Amino acid sequence: MKITSATILFLLILCNTVFAEYKDPRDPNSLKYLQPEVGLLNDEKWKVDYEYEIKKAFDKALNTDLCLKMVCLPSFQKEWLVGIKDDNNKKTVFLLTAKEHIWGYYLKKEKSSRLNSTVTQKAKEDSDKTIDIENKSIEIDSNTAELLSEVWTQMLLKTQHTKNYRIGMDGANYHFYILGIGGQVWSPIKDTNTGRLVEIGELLADYVKADVGKRKDILKTIQTKAEELQKKLKDEESPQPIPPTLPSPAGGEGKK
Repeated sequence: MKITSATILFLLILCNTVFAEYKDPRDPNSLKYLQPEVGLLNDEKWKVDYEYEIKKAFDKALNTDLCLKMVCLPSFQKEWLVGIKDDNNKKTVFLLTAKEHIWGYYLKKEKSSRLNSTVTQKAKEDSDKTIDIENKSIEIDSNTAELLSEVWTQMLLKTQHTKNYRIGMDGANYHFYILGIGGQVWSPIKDTNTGRLVEIGELLADYVKADVGKRKDILKTIQTKAEELQKKLKDEESPQPIPPTLPSPAGGEGKK
């Protein structure tokens, strides 16, 4: 069957129409807070093994601790991490990107392990292999770093299980960490607290990747988005005003 340019154009228009009309069925309130990290002792084996491969690759590439970070695990793209390091009052943003899809590598490794009943030399080499990581970094001013630290802390201190929370098999999982506290969310709706936090993390990655001439504007956007989220979180904590008391009916306080 010959595929013409008209056919391709029709399919593109159809896809755009379908996605434009798609409405996320999730309750936005379920995406107000990050979900707690499941933990090594309570998670499924495949997920523990996969996340071990991610940690092994990123730890080898960075070899340092970050004061805050966001790890993005897309279903069909390469995994990446963005975070800030505080080194003697010098703040640096690091962006680590896997050069190979770690999830795809993990699946091939698991398949090879099942097919080989005995541990061959190749299987051992595959087991010891670490995915190469592209490492980029750039300095960031202390005020912005402090602002982001406050926002990360505010969001992570609100981490909780949500009754109607749902996840899917595609999309992307985002994991957030600061000072030993962790939380996660799956492909959040944009206009939710978790969606705003993800957007800030993605902008931070864009800041590292951008040309010098574009970084100033991206930094300003990061600051604005972070301040807006911080204000929203603060407003949510404010006590609700007490409704005024209705006056008593004439002639006393009424019947007891």
